[in-house]
Amino acid sequence: MFAQRYRKRKAVLGVQSAMMQSFVIDISGIFAGVAIRTPSLYGESFRFVAIDPRIEDLDQSQWPSLEAVRRAAEHLHRTGRLSAQAKGTRMNP
Repeated sequence: MFAQRYRKRKAVLGVQSAMMQSFVIDISGIFAGVAIRTPSLYGESFRFVAIDPRIEDLDQSQWPSLEAVRRAAEHLHRTGRLSAQAKGTRMNP
């Protein structure tokens, strides 16, 4: 079943590999989470997986760029709330 889904997704998205690329997000040397590059029908996006409880509001959120993920995580970690810009950049509520 997994193999069928993978082949179908690969055909639709033109994905060459099943390997996903991930990027560590650290804030002032503290491991805050991971951004996972995810191809989609609409282009590339990044899904954020939060590790630090102070930024768990961002867990499983989708972002258009790696830099947008980093900015939002840093702001939330520093202030305790999402910035208006981050809310507008985020791809899912």
